[in-house]
Amino acid sequence: MTIPFERVIWDADQCAEYLGLSYSQFIKRTQYLEGFPPRCPIPGHPRWPANAVTEWVLGIKEEEHTDG
Repeated sequence: MTIPFERVIWDADQCAEYLGLSYSQFIKRTQYLEGFPPRCPIPGHPRWPANAVTEWVLGIKEEEHTDG
């Protein structure tokens, strides 16, 4: 069974890897940036919706593009 991307959740390691950061950088800073997607309400280790993380990145790139 393939899980649709809209339903995939990433842990901190996966978010860090996607963003090209170390786990430490992600945990200490990135997850707290304004506009970064909120964690999923799942007990245990923090997790984020993968599609929300990718949309956040695309939004930043779009802002950079429109700012000049």
